[in-house]
Amino acid sequence: MTVYLLRRLFTSLLLVWGVLTVTFFMVHLTPGDPIDLLSGPETSAEDLERLRAAYGLDRPVAVRYVDWMGGVLRGDLGISIVSQRPVLDVLLEAVPRTLQLTVSAFVLHFAVGIALGLWWTRRGARWSTRASDVGTLVLYSLPTFWLGLMLQLLLSYHLRWLPSGGTPSVALDEVGFLTWFVENVRHLAMPVFVLGLAGTASVARVLRNSLLLTLQEDFVRTARAKGLPPRVIFGKHALRPASVALVSLVGLGIPFLLSGAVATEVVFGWPGMGRVTVEALMARDTPVVLATTAVSAVLVVLGNLLADLAYAWVDPRIRTQT
Repeated sequence: MTVYLLRRLFTSLLLVWGVLTVTFFMVHLTPGDPIDLLSGPETSAEDLERLRAAYGLDRPVAVRYVDWMGGVLRGDLGISIVSQRPVLDVLLEAVPRTLQLTVSAFVLHFAVGIALGLWWTRRGARWSTRASDVGTLVLYSLPTFWLGLMLQLLLSYHLRWLPSGGTPSVALDEVGFLTWFVENVRHLAMPVFVLGLAGTASVARVLRNSLLLTLQEDFVRTARAKGLPPRVIFGKHALRPASVALVSLVGLGIPFLLSGAVATEVVFGWPGMGRVTVEALMARDTPVVLATTAVSAVLVVLGNLLADLAYAWVDPRIRTQT
């Protein structure tokens, strides 16, 4: 297990380095000059050169890459060109908001997906399960931004049940806990629903197919031959081995949620990493773009690493084959 862990850690670190390297050169080799956004018609050529020197844009790309990677290793992510703030401060404000959104959506799509998968399997081939199968497939295929806009139109504009976006304007020290909690739930309801809905279909399908295959195994037939009740066969003998397939979805769910969070945060005005990244791309704020990419890459690789380790712990054959 130690050798497998070290091998996976090395591969993960190599992958993060590759993502950061490719992103750095793609951003810096893109046509355009971010300093143009800070200058006006009265800005002199000397002032422009002084600004480029202040942000290190007058040096070769290779030198900037070495300096930036060294700063990343030291925890120095640079200064935002637009806001003139340390990039680390920008991330410390955005990352908790993104984690709040994605973790809530992660819990939602696994809880609903597991419940739906169990319900499908227990009911068998009925018209209601077929209708649910088609319905989840349609929901899985809907674009995140379109679904978010339709929910805003219905629940915010027409029915006025929920706020259209943003974060609560009340602080915990200003109002009671119950009021603060309700306001947070109201602002989170639509983005969490939109972000977590599509994943429920994949979780339900994977669990149902795995259960159907497991119920055909020899040890399940032996349990039936012993006269065990169907409830015991399903819950004790079939459910646990079938749930191994869900482990891989944990690692796959993290990049899926992070990619979906970009559109969701933009549609709902949620001040997380996705919205910060889009605004930084529009403003060519290179330090912020590189920092958000680095954090996203680390989270995705970490999620896949944990999923691989959990899979190897559940199934020892993985450790011996890799």
